[in-house]
Amino acid sequence: MSDFGQTPQQPGQAPGFPPPPPAPAGPGAGISQQLRTLLIVGLAGSALAFLGTFLPWITAEAPEDLGGGSDSANGMVGDGVFTLIAAILAVALFAAAFQQKKIVLAAAAGIPALIGAIFAFLNVFDPERLARADLEDQGATSEQIDMALEVFDLSSGIGIYLVTLGFLAALVAAALAGLRARAGQ
Repeated sequence: MSDFGQTPQQPGQAPGFPPPPPAPAGPGAGISQQLRTLLIVGLAGSALAFLGTFLPWITAEAPEDLGGGSDSANGMVGDGVFTLIAAILAVALFAAAFQQKKIVLAAAAGIPALIGAIFAFLNVFDPERLARADLEDQGATSEQIDMALEVFDLSSGIGIYLVTLGFLAALVAAALAGLRARAGQ
């Protein structure tokens, strides 16, 4: 306290005003709230795509006259390996952007997110694609695969929808981060 009952001023402090609060520390500190939200959306979307790879991508249901029943295959058959790698790369780039406060890394996450989204769209609109890959891995001939695909009713599973949604979120976040980087943010 000074002689007049006031606290001494810090350098750069306006007279009669309290000192400014200290800057936050830790990951993500020093970036705008809007950019932080973009990075969190990108991370969450990429993580969702990662998790969706391990969930069912297709479900095959047998007709009742053949005994009924159903079976499913997850994304680790066929294109799921590519979406898994793309999701891991996108998560790593969004996390690095968050940690290092480099928006260009978030924009770069759009590349694996785009690749993953392409594979996701190919599979979400064509469930036979994964069924063919699964049956080929089991050693079925082309004729056997065609016969099986005629008999079974195929539908997309929850996993491929999560992968698609996750990559779309990551792609939008990366694109918006790229626009901000281009604008000089």
